[in-house]
Amino acid sequence: MNNISKLLILERLHKLIKQQYKGSADEYAARLNISRATLFNHINDLKYFGAKIMYNRFINSFEYLNDFTFEIIIKAESLSNEQMNNIQGGKSFVQSNFLDGGNLFLYLNKKLIN
Repeated sequence: MNNISKLLILERLHKLIKQQYKGSADEYAARLNISRATLFNHINDLKYFGAKIMYNRFINSFEYLNDFTFEIIIKAESLSNEQMNNIQGGKSFVQSNFLDGGNLFLYLNKKLIN
């Protein structure tokens, strides 16, 4: 699974939680076509970005305990090595070098997402 796919699964998981999709952790995982362990890894990723998540047995659904928004905006640009060294914060997902000597750096900055 590539990094873009992981981000898209995070977005789908967020939507399921927002919509209060009914189901156990196993059913969430099946809906997202991932393992149960991977589901909890993704839930931890959302928590890293500020989500407070719990499973509510009364409604049989995960739910947010805070007003949490998750939005993916993908922006690709070529950066110099100096610019790459000046980037601070966020969570790195992709770093690639191009033949022309430029760099692509995809990252999420949790301050921009919350």
